[in-house]
Amino acid sequence: MRSLLTRSIPFATISCLSLPIARAEFPRGVYVRVPEQASEIFRSRFPSRRILYLNHNGGTFVGTKDGSWEENASLNRSSLFRGTRSLSRFPFGEESWNQVVRCVREIMAPFDIDVVEQDPGGVAHIEVVVTTEARIVGMPDNVAGVAPYRCRPFNSAIVYTFAQAWGNSPRSICETAVQETAHAFSLDHEFYCPDPMTYLSGCGDKTFQDVDVPCGEYKPRPCECGGSFQNSYQSLRSLLGLRPPTPMSVHVVTPLSGASVRAQFSVLADVIDYSGSGVARVSFALDTDHSLWETQSPPFRLDVRDPLPSGKHVVYVHALASSGEEARSSVLVNVRTPCQALEDCRDGETCASGFCIPAVGMPGALGQECDWGEECASGLCEERRCVELCDLAMEQACPSGFECKPSGQARFACVHDESGWRGCAVVASGRVSPAAQRGAAFVLSATVVLISLLRFFHGGKTCAVKRS
Repeated sequence: MRSLLTRSIPFATISCLSLPIARAEFPRGVYVRVPEQASEIFRSRFPSRRILYLNHNGGTFVGTKDGSWEENASLNRSSLFRGTRSLSRFPFGEESWNQVVRCVREIMAPFDIDVVEQDPGGVAHIEVVVTTEARIVGMPDNVAGVAPYRCRPFNSAIVYTFAQAWGNSPRSICETAVQETAHAFSLDHEFYCPDPMTYLSGCGDKTFQDVDVPCGEYKPRPCECGGSFQNSYQSLRSLLGLRPPTPMSVHVVTPLSGASVRAQFSVLADVIDYSGSGVARVSFALDTDHSLWETQSPPFRLDVRDPLPSGKHVVYVHALASSGEEARSSVLVNVRTPCQALEDCRDGETCASGFCIPAVGMPGALGQECDWGEECASGLCEERRCVELCDLAMEQACPSGFECKPSGQARFACVHDESGWRGCAVVASGRVSPAAQRGAAFVLSATVVLISLLRFFHGGKTCAVKRS
């Protein structure tokens, strides 16, 4: 039975509001009808709820068009093209990608579907590949997304969003990704601007609307699978169900994500059970989602006693309620050598906040330009610069030229010292080998000349240039 809140929008009302902004030259998402018998071959298992996997890494995909028409997200098989295609990663960097993910999760929040960024592998799922441009799958550049479409929902399918059609516009990319996802669930286009299933624009952010509206792109038309109206909210509610109230949550209290830790360290998690059924189990894992250690009662703590190798590691926490509900969390940590002075660190490193970190100027070091966290030694890329967390209580919290300041999320990070002209400080602190010192001599001389020029053109302000 349809919700009492469901209402219909007359044709005249929609046309009056929408026709001035129905512009065909805008980028658009499309769908491609595939045979109703298009195969879904599973060598996998079905999850308890549907999974939507947001893939920003691209990959290699095998086309099955005009052959088996197989759609299989677990095996990277797509019915939308022939041959093998290599798709590039999301082109606009980590900060933009995080906005896309948040937006998709917000739009899909009413429905009982898990939106994830890790490949579910052999578990059946819908995969949204957010890549560069449509021509890579043989479509025009103004195509912003494409999905396979038939009159019964896919359990496993790959849909595509072409970010360069919009430029660096996370909201537009997100709404396209959501539209293509809904196509895989058999939803048609709608002639109604506030809904993400529309081609129309100019009415603000789009969310799934609980109203009966006509199908169509730039004018009303019969719906592809029958009828004249569609209600996207009720269609998804019928297929996915509504998300139940959050029964429990898990939060990693310490360490903070991106923090430096010793080879042996502790993880403390906070678990809240809202259902009242009780916490059945909390498990911890390192670098994989395979359980390493479990506990049933607080404190929910993991002590890593076997020293981990230096580098980046991910700690996973999985909480299970007695009712069967689950909650997950994870943090990135950097295992590093502890230090009290510069002499404790290797060549190319400096001592800050009690740990050896790459010296400023080294690849992936603090302040280096980045698009993704993996380009930074810390794993943290914010505002397109590599970031290092810091301990305000330490005497040498940050390298020279930087100071330890609040950076949101109850944490502190090294930022440029505001006493100098922001952006021109050149700091090469840290231990550098004799060969590197000789190789840097010319660079240092050129830098001194450059700073003199900058001082002349910028009112006499100078920037510290250091090496050790």
